[in-house]
Amino acid sequence: MKKISLLIVFCLSIVACSEESTLKKKGLEMAESKFTENTKAEAQEALSNSEVLQQAYLDFMRGKSEIEVSDVKIQSPTSAVVSTSVTTYPAKLRKTLLTVAATVGRDKTRRFNFGDAVPMVAAQIGVKAETEKQPFEVYKFQKQSDKWIPQD
Repeated sequence: MKKISLLIVFCLSIVACSEESTLKKKGLEMAESKFTENTKAEAQEALSNSEVLQQAYLDFMRGKSEIEVSDVKIQSPTSAVVSTSVTTYPAKLRKTLLTVAATVGRDKTRRFNFGDAVPMVAAQIGVKAETEKQPFEVYKFQKQSDKWIPQD
C-alpha cells in the first residue's frame, strides 16, 4: 500500500512539473514578445525620424536584456499565474540614451553606437551603466481542454 501511495505522489509531481514547464515556456514567450513590443515603441517614439537608429536600439536592448520567469503558481487545476522579470537598463538611462540618439545627424546614424554611449550617458545622469533586474509582466492562464490559455 505504501508503494502505491508513493507511486501516486511521484506521478502527480511529474504531472505538476510538466504543467509548470509548459506555463513557464508560454510565459517566457509572451514576456519576450511584450519586451520587444515595448522597446520598439520606445524607439519609434523617441527616434521617429530614423529607422536605422530604431532598429539599432531594438537590437542593442534585446542583446543586453534578459527575460526570465520568476514564479509559476498553479492556483487550481484550471488556473495559474506566471510572473516574469527582466534584467535591463533602468528606465532613466534608456530614456536619456534615446534622447541623445535623437540628436544624431542623419549622416551619422549608421555610426552611432549605443554600447559606447551607455557609459557616457550613465556618467552624465549619475547612474551605474549596468543592467538591473526588475519585475516585468504577470500573466494569468486558464486551463481549457488540457491546454493553458492566457487570460486578458
